[in-house]
Amino acid sequence: MYRQLVLLAALALGACTLPQTPVPELPTPPHAAATDVETLQAEVAWLRDHVAQQESRMQELDGWMARLTRIETVLAGFTNGRKGAKPSRDLTPAQVVAKAQRDSRVEPSERGYLGRSAEQVYTWQPGGLYVIYLTASHPTALSLPPGELAVIGLKLDPDLYDIEHKRVGQEPLAYEAITVRPKFEKGEVDVPLWTKSGRRYLFHFVIGTWGMAAVTFEGTPVIQEPAHQQKLILPKPPQ
Repeated sequence: MYRQLVLLAALALGACTLPQTPVPELPTPPHAAATDVETLQAEVAWLRDHVAQQESRMQELDGWMARLTRIETVLAGFTNGRKGAKPSRDLTPAQVVAKAQRDSRVEPSERGYLGRSAEQVYTWQPGGLYVIYLTASHPTALSLPPGELAVIGLKLDPDLYDIEHKRVGQEPLAYEAITVRPKFEKGEVDVPLWTKSGRRYLFHFVIGTWGMAAVTFEGTPVIQEPAHQQKLILPKPPQ
């Protein structure tokens, strides 16, 4: 027993004095690096796909921009007067007058004939050119708003038109009644009429095979002051 213990002690001391062989360092397990590579490869694939999508959108956008340019060119042609009506600066004075009078015309409408009436009702407004259809077959009656008194009537050739002015109704709401009948078959003419209130009524007569029966103008009644109004004399206050 004693001998065995001595042998074990000798072996332990010998191991301490012998030269030690270094243990080689093991490399890092490869699974961590592989995971990083797979992540990077996936990101590269996503980026390539995203860039491809953006390039496709840019090509589509280029097509849109080309179409937008073409549309703007067409619109610029209309705006600058290369197509359609000429701009106002290119119109002659006669064309300006004709266009203004054409644009200001007020035509008969269903609203004016409301209630199955044979009488077209116009609402007077400054500058309106009121279209009235006349025929040689019968006269057309024109009625001004209550209180209106014509001071300069329709200046038309008596050899071509039968015209009659009458003051009808009771004051202060009496009004001017006018009948017009052409003596020819076809034509057009513009004619004004002035009233005592200062209003100007502008008519565009269209003569043809048929004509309107009656035209009435409505508006704020005009109250005419008596020509001779007696002054009211008030008594003097006591001194």
